[in-house]
Amino acid sequence: MLVLSYCSILFFVLPHFFYTQARKWNVEICYTEAHKSSVHLILNGDTYTNITCPNEDNCFTTEIDLVNDTRPHSIDIRPSTEFQIVIENKDLEEAYGVLCEAPCPGAKMTLSNWTHWTFEVQRNNAYGKYEFYIRLDPYVKQKVVFQPNSTTANKSFLLPTEMNTLSEIKLLTRGKFQLGTDIKVKNMDTSEIYSCIYLLDQLSQVPYHECKSINDSMWRVELTSRSRLIRDRVVLTVLLVVHGSGIHSLHQLRLKKLAYIPTFAEFAIIGNLRMNEVLVYFNYPHEAFDIFQIVITNALTGKVYGCKIWQLIIMSSEELEQAFFVEIIQGTLSSFSKGLVWQNLCEHGYGCVDHFYLETYEDNEITGLKLHFLDKPIRINDDVI
Repeated sequence: MLVLSYCSILFFVLPHFFYTQARKWNVEICYTEAHKSSVHLILNGDTYTNITCPNEDNCFTTEIDLVNDTRPHSIDIRPSTEFQIVIENKDLEEAYGVLCEAPCPGAKMTLSNWTHWTFEVQRNNAYGKYEFYIRLDPYVKQKVVFQPNSTTANKSFLLPTEMNTLSEIKLLTRGKFQLGTDIKVKNMDTSEIYSCIYLLDQLSQVPYHECKSINDSMWRVELTSRSRLIRDRVVLTVLLVVHGSGIHSLHQLRLKKLAYIPTFAEFAIIGNLRMNEVLVYFNYPHEAFDIFQIVITNALTGKVYGCKIWQLIIMSSEELEQAFFVEIIQGTLSSFSKGLVWQNLCEHGYGCVDHFYLETYEDNEITGLKLHFLDKPIRINDDVI
């Protein structure tokens, strides 16, 4: 934490800046360690600012005036412990920054162009307030907050322009991240969009999001089985054969197991075929197991091939929040929903009703439902689909 006991900002600008129209630039400095001394900042070698004004956070902001045609190009900060600084003018839609990691040189550093990005996060349940943190090391830590009755949340952030060429991004989430929450990342400069899958690092057991650059020809392929069948397998190599539009295409895929559910997923360039049939062949027959569900989703539009949407209505007096998933039985076949969360938001505390949306991919009618709770089962008064 960066904790200072008082607040004062002193500006001193050299005389040749006087009587010249100036433009204000917002300055944000974030330190990795707390310190109680003031921060002395020199911008472009001639604009001085002495800052002793943070609150109980390690990031704090101020403003600096520069003449219209001047852009931030260099910075000198004392003390020069690990820090990140971003200088932004929203009217110009320009930002400049630098990340100083240990050991910091303690001398003037060159600022580079930074680019605007956004997180778009969607959840499948609109009830209740829900928040967590997204980290893109070492540059970004953003708090994402869903308000009650909201299914979408957006957050903007800045990254060095050289990251525009990334084809893959790794995100960490901290806090109460719910299964069934989807994250997309967009570069506002290039309009590049990244779609994410939720994985689990097998060594550290830390969950993370692997986000890949996508277009309208890319589809997310998901194969679901049962935990007892896949055991400890984390990677699955298959041949995907897609028939449609009078042609067929072959796709060699290396799918990864998603975090906490018996589903393997990966992105594939399938194109804009009107799919009629999809076949899956295991590369190694001795590793084959039963697949209960195949889901193919357009990575850009979210359109799911062969999908039916059902609404599940649950009435219960359960007061505690409970995570669960639904097993949907269609004759001899069964499939599983993504993670769902029961929340009793009724003021009267009994007979509360909540709505959930389920997806099926078979033509057969639903013949049964099984609710699987991650903790203890809730008391259900009634359920309707």
